[in-house]
Amino acid sequence: MTQSILGNDIYEKFSENGKVGLRNSTTNQVIIEAIYDDVGWSKGNLKVSSGVIGIKQNERWALANIDGSKITRHLYSELYPFTDNIFIIGERSRFSILNDYGTINSKGNTIVPSDYQWIEPVNDVLIVSKKTGKENQFGLLNKNGNTLLPLEFSHIERVDSQTLSVKNGKGLYALYTLQGKPLSDFLYELILRYDENTFRIKYYNKEGLIDRKGALIIPPEYKDLNLRNGKAEVLPFNKWTVFTLDSSPKTLAHDDLWLVNKNLVAIQTNGNMGVVDISNENTFEHYAQKQQVVHNQSELIVVKKDGFEGVINAEGKSILPYQFDSIQFFKSVLFAKSQRKDNQNWIPYDLTGKRIGIQFYERITQKLDGSFLALKNEKVGLLDSEGYEQSPFIFDKIYDFEKGFAIAEYQGNQGIIKPNGNWLITPYKDSIQIIDKRIFYKQGTEYGVYDLFEQQIFRSIDPITPYQNAFSELTDDGYKIYDFDANQLSPNTYDSVYQIAPDFLVLKSKSKFELLQISTTQTFKLDSKTQQVRAYSEGLISVMMENEWGFVSEQGLLTIANRYQQAKEFSQGLCAIMINGKWGFINTEDQITIQPTLQSVESFSNGLSLVKTNGLYGLIDLNGNFVLDAIYDRLIRKQGFILLEKDKQFGLANYEGTLVRTPQFDSISTTDSINFIVSRNGKYGVVDIEGRDRVPVAFDVIKQSGDTFLAMERQGWIELKINK
Repeated sequence: MTQSILGNDIYEKFSENGKVGLRNSTTNQVIIEAIYDDVGWSKGNLKVSSGVIGIKQNERWALANIDGSKITRHLYSELYPFTDNIFIIGERSRFSILNDYGTINSKGNTIVPSDYQWIEPVNDVLIVSKKTGKENQFGLLNKNGNTLLPLEFSHIERVDSQTLSVKNGKGLYALYTLQGKPLSDFLYELILRYDENTFRIKYYNKEGLIDRKGALIIPPEYKDLNLRNGKAEVLPFNKWTVFTLDSSPKTLAHDDLWLVNKNLVAIQTNGNMGVVDISNENTFEHYAQKQQVVHNQSELIVVKKDGFEGVINAEGKSILPYQFDSIQFFKSVLFAKSQRKDNQNWIPYDLTGKRIGIQFYERITQKLDGSFLALKNEKVGLLDSEGYEQSPFIFDKIYDFEKGFAIAEYQGNQGIIKPNGNWLITPYKDSIQIIDKRIFYKQGTEYGVYDLFEQQIFRSIDPITPYQNAFSELTDDGYKIYDFDANQLSPNTYDSVYQIAPDFLVLKSKSKFELLQISTTQTFKLDSKTQQVRAYSEGLISVMMENEWGFVSEQGLLTIANRYQQAKEFSQGLCAIMINGKWGFINTEDQITIQPTLQSVESFSNGLSLVKTNGLYGLIDLNGNFVLDAIYDRLIRKQGFILLEKDKQFGLANYEGTLVRTPQFDSISTTDSINFIVSRNGKYGVVDIEGRDRVPVAFDVIKQSGDTFLAMERQGWIELKINK
């Protein structure tokens, strides 16, 4: 390593016997004998500065003249030039293994005391830092040690050769000169050099530009930006509009939005998340960098950080730490998954983040009643709706509970358990059914019936078929019929049995039909010409005789003559019948109330029938008047509304058949039968069942949360006029 100074003199280090010295390689004259561990500086290249150089002995540096005479003792763990005649020194701290920094001049006199834990030269000024409590405080000194910026900032760094980025205690940055003069206010969460004349700024992770004087060129509102040849291109964030029933729409610009409660929304912005109060001019309630929202519920937010999920509340308080692979929300409990070798991955927590119990589970499935089926050590058990164990984990399978009981499988057999997992009937049955208050079972070659107190009501070696309020036994002679107390309802046996209503069975023997009323145990013979007995509705039973349909009473008496090609069930006092290939309606008096002129009909529901005529569909009322004209390719009746389709376009009517929207949309969907997300030409909006436009059909994405809608418009690159 060599270095040329005045004239043609070149200085270089040399080694003898493991020690280092300095000589003039031009004259080959030894300047400093090879008696030191090193010669030069602790940082940077070999350089003689102001006629002095550093010499190292026993891990300590001293400042020496070029002739080798010492200016200081070996005091410094670091020593290197700062400016002419001034040198940065590092001394071992008395309180730690780290260094304390300061400066000295070429005579070894102290310029800046060694009071700082960090120091960085920038041209002819020094960025310094001193630890105060647990935090480092930054300031700025000139080369003479005079304060340009006091030690009260969270961070100071160079952004180019003439400019500094200074961070205050609130985490915001401002632009400063090297002389400590402010060029901007503390407005930004980051300042980075963009080109030789501009700086990229970020505010809540939105980007903009300022010039070297701190003047705003592009406000920090954009996802990305480019500046070329004096022209600016910017990419705005997705534009989100929040629509509610009780306030005017609010607009925000972010990658994604989730509704937390009436006033708060969680936002995602270039990998950072926050919670914004939309009722208070988009005020941030919480903001966190390098975190991503996964989903939210009940004012709790699942957030991902460094690849792991955790839970925070709307104020940013941690509910679950960032250590889980997956988190699921339920009404009163959280389940968090943390991968384990034994596959016992799921842990229940309450909504405050307190762990429930000490168990792990392989799988969790919520049941209709809000409780959970869980798998632990390959066995099934029950958790209540708050995540607490309510049964032992000994079962192979548990079926749905009905009236407080459930069928459970254990070691290949079936039994019945209570909600706490205790056995009502121990598991030694091949199969079990629970109907009303009776338990039907098969065990080997035995069939039987229990009550809910496990009292035997009936047993047989012949197969048993349960119905509502009755059951049959298939003997060698045919079917015998019993009520739920095992009383035989008829002394006869039958070739076949089937149920048409909770209180009625159809019995058939040698092509003869009978009706059995279970509650009265009475049987009624039907006309010998009866060919089929089909359905019971509104006190009448449809029958076929001589290939025509009619109706008999509950006592089997012909009430409506068999003169119809087809007949549906009575509903709202009317029955659809077919005459000469056309459908109409009759009443219970066998009077035609709606003439048979229709291609097809459905039974009346809510006073309306869906009918087809001339190949198109409409709705008629009980008087046969069209509520919706038969002009549609398809009508789909749903709970609370009716979808209309015409020429591959969809419209909407309410449950009374009142037209809400003519077919004009490419799609219509709903989750609550009140508000409907509609689309047209790739854009989405919302209409409600009363015909109001909740959201214009102008958005690329719509999210619904109750009565609130989050509607998004994607943005593209645009040119922006700038003042530069």
